[in-house]
Amino acid sequence: MRRPLTIEERPAGVADGINYLDDTTVILCLYAPHKKYVFALGSYCGWQVSDDVYMKQTPDSNRYWVEITGLEPGKIGRAHV
Repeated sequence: MRRPLTIEERPAGVADGINYLDDTTVILCLYAPHKKYVFALGSYCGWQVSDDVYMKQTPDSNRYWVEITGLEPGKIGRAHV
């Protein structure tokens, strides 16, 4: 069972898509106004659903975002949302 959806503004300056914060951290932001919840699965989480990849919804219900940490610089990963 998933935890309740977190409603929170995306950080200032975050645009739709992948926002690189440093070599190992990104914020993924998606325009998805008709979704009830979104997970960002990928090789970085072993393709497993968890709270770490459960995306937050913006107050206007149009976007979802999540900060992903611990990425390996230069490693090509795959994602599915």
